[in-house]
Amino acid sequence: MQGASGPAGPLDELDRLIVAGIAVNGRASWAQLGQAAGVSETTAARRAGRLFESGVLGVVGMPDPLVCGFGQPVLIHLKCAPGRVREVASQLARRPDARLVVLITGTWDIAIELISPGRTNLAGVLIDEIQQMDGVRETSTEMVLRTFKLTFDWARDMLGDGVAALAPPEPTPPDTPVRLDDTDLALMAELADDGRRSYAELAPVLGISESQVARRLTRLTGSGCIGFAAMVDPQVLGFEVEALLRLQVELPRLEEAAAILCAQTGARYVSMTTGGADLVCEVVLPDSAALYRFITETLSSLPGLRTVETSPELQCIKRAYRSRRVTPAPTENGVNR
Repeated sequence: MQGASGPAGPLDELDRLIVAGIAVNGRASWAQLGQAAGVSETTAARRAGRLFESGVLGVVGMPDPLVCGFGQPVLIHLKCAPGRVREVASQLARRPDARLVVLITGTWDIAIELISPGRTNLAGVLIDEIQQMDGVRETSTEMVLRTFKLTFDWARDMLGDGVAALAPPEPTPPDTPVRLDDTDLALMAELADDGRRSYAELAPVLGISESQVARRLTRLTGSGCIGFAAMVDPQVLGFEVEALLRLQVELPRLEEAAAILCAQTGARYVSMTTGGADLVCEVVLPDSAALYRFITETLSSLPGLRTVETSPELQCIKRAYRSRRVTPAPTENGVNR
């Protein structure tokens, strides 16, 4: 799923608060959203419904491939021949193993995150597929060893004290991948396109009770197997700048630096990687002045920082991922559920 489409008309202040609330907690109840936005449950439901129907806003369930044992995330940066960037990006976005495809400025033209099920598969993807694509001139690959943060609540400050009504419990990922059974996988598949499906909607599809759906989903979210991402264009809320930052950090200070980055509201993604960068951070900020402050204040004081490469994002082509293991199987007539 790509980012949600733009609004049919300008959003008013309440619309923006509803969007910000869904971004903080994609499965928040209408009562929680109403409390956070300072309106009734009915008003929150009506406004949110209109935003969903118009395509401004969507919510998807996104598995963590490392926690689920689905595969190894890798970040790939590409340089393309002049005039071929959009064509290459479109081809990459059609790959089912691509979780992120963005056009960027700076040293590289495209950044993509792929989920590879194994080392042999990754070698084939990089050497035989991506590096052989027409228009690709150069690539750089970094393996993601740990994802410290992947959230979509960069607009949480808009809610002020109301955000307290929404914040979901922090997940506690285990040291080893979680064992998932067929029902877990089916549940994640059902939430991949619509992360707000209710227990009542899910129960008959999965063949279990609503209470069993609730228990399973609590376990999956609590372990970090699945999170819920709001698909919305940040510009809808007045956030004009998105950027990828590749940092080299002294290894003894790496986790300390990562924790500081994770504490920044504007940081959407923070991971430890191999290769040319030790940490990769994606930020969503109001404007270029905010990016300047982030670099000169937050990053300049980061412990152990050695170098920073900043790549502003020009356009997001794709921001979602569905593992083959959570792709719904065809029904008897060949139509997916």
